[in-house]
Amino acid sequence: MKQRYRIVGLVGRGGMGAVYKAADIELGNRLVAVKEMMLRGLNPREEAEAIRDFKREALMLAGLQHPHLPRIYDHFLEIGHWYLVMDFIAGETLEDYLRRMPGHKLPFEEVVDYGIQLCTVLDYLHTRQPPIIFRDLKPANIMRGAEGHLYLIDFGIARHFKPGQARDTVAFGSPGYAAPEQYGQTQTTPRSDIYNLGAILHQMLTGRDPAQTPFFFTSLPPEMEATGIQKLLANMLSLQMQNRPFSVAAVKQALQYTAARVPTSQALMLRIQAPSMPKTFKASQSVGTLISTYAEHGNWISEAVWSPNGQQIASASYDGSVQVWNAFTVKQIALYRQKRLKILGRPHINAVAWSPNGREFAAASDNKIVEIWDVANGKTRFTHHGYADSVRSVSWAPDLRKLASAGGNKTHVWNAGHGKTITTQSTSRDIIQDVAWSPNSKYLAIASLLQVVHIFEISTQLEFLLKTTYSNHTGPIQAVAWAPDGIRIASAADDKTIQIWNALTGNHLLTYTAHDTTIKAITWSPDGKSIASAGHDGTIQIWDTLTGNHIFTFRKHNGSVYTVDWSPDGEYIASGGADNIVHIWRAL
Repeated sequence: MKQRYRIVGLVGRGGMGAVYKAADIELGNRLVAVKEMMLRGLNPREEAEAIRDFKREALMLAGLQHPHLPRIYDHFLEIGHWYLVMDFIAGETLEDYLRRMPGHKLPFEEVVDYGIQLCTVLDYLHTRQPPIIFRDLKPANIMRGAEGHLYLIDFGIARHFKPGQARDTVAFGSPGYAAPEQYGQTQTTPRSDIYNLGAILHQMLTGRDPAQTPFFFTSLPPEMEATGIQKLLANMLSLQMQNRPFSVAAVKQALQYTAARVPTSQALMLRIQAPSMPKTFKASQSVGTLISTYAEHGNWISEAVWSPNGQQIASASYDGSVQVWNAFTVKQIALYRQKRLKILGRPHINAVAWSPNGREFAAASDNKIVEIWDVANGKTRFTHHGYADSVRSVSWAPDLRKLASAGGNKTHVWNAGHGKTITTQSTSRDIIQDVAWSPNSKYLAIASLLQVVHIFEISTQLEFLLKTTYSNHTGPIQAVAWAPDGIRIASAADDKTIQIWNALTGNHLLTYTAHDTTIKAITWSPDGKSIASAGHDGTIQIWDTLTGNHIFTFRKHNGSVYTVDWSPDGEYIASGGADNIVHIWRAL
């Protein structure tokens, strides 16, 4: 063909053409795949449509480069046939591979690996501009190469997403794998590919062909319950597009989390034990059950945080104190107060942070200082100065060695051992509202009233290196919190939204909009699956971080809620605010 490609053999044939294995004689007989489209038997309209679609596939593939996609080399017309030349992939389709497997299904860890690979390439397609929707993800369109490396093939019905378009021009997809919207009801979106992927994952786990019972998927075997994949698949396969995960990147993160928890199929037989609980409380308590209430403060609660061992609370207040108390018996353990200001009296304590070893805490105040206080002996170890304004936020790095605190437009990173400033960062004409260390202590998030969050890497030379800037909010940002995975971050603002985004790329992932007023505080569950958010509407709302679905609302505060913190074991939440009290209540 074209005096260049020598046919070696037939790979496969379909109703509209064939795929050949060929040698490129101009490039040392390099093996390629040649896709042929035959026009025989088509009327003029059908022929024009077929040529248009074939050219569209060629142009689409030509602009893509990814390890899980074949490269396009050439396309041409010869003797009434169109040809597309691309990488030859040695292997077999996932469909053929499944047919050879016992029960037509695969081991759990292999399914998760394939799911992560497919998420990677789909995320690449979905983040093109404009996004590319594959629309026909099924085992027959996936090649399995050497050592289980997957490739997406056959872009014949892939399309660009068009914002504002009500529905696709033509309904496309394969029965059983296609989402409901692919039947012409609404426009397909990246969430349509998520449904396709969910159908494939279910098939690989169960051996059931979804084409036999479209839109009906059986429950997974009981031994897979501990992995959490049943809930993920239920979300991915929701008939309502808005209830599916917001992005394939979120699905990938969930699968990676599953892989980390259950590395081998034998581990599926293990049951995850619940964290130990105080004997006076039962695990059967429902979400929102009030465990205890602490009412010893004389003014607003600015922050209430769990100790690392999950037994004590340090609550900071505008009454000028930090009080440490047992979360379950509400017995006070220690009382800290800063010195009175000459004119204004007791300074407001704006923020408090436990040391990772639980022996000390840092308290930031209107006194323009941060003090490190030893809980056991009740003494201030040292005082950190250098601010011209009230210090509004403090965060202790998980590595125990350093802290970050912010006052006015200035952020300090300082040594936890001797209190001296290591490095500083200033922003002109702005006020820093919150700071938060990443779980690996490498990055620092700085949120400001100018609607921006900056992610800085603290270099080995102890300098602020700007990594990411996020500016999708339309109001002053009040709080920022890292996910346990160290990749996602959530920010809350006066625009009544909490937005989840990738901290290292700045890519937006999800927006939660169920609050009626400014959001003042956010906290992630230890497993990263949920967020609790609170604000001026007096509620604390728990919601799913993958889908954005609301789970529960706690309404027992009288007035604005300024602080919310999830216990380290994931069992409880501490919340406080303008009613001068802290509630401890049952989480999920």
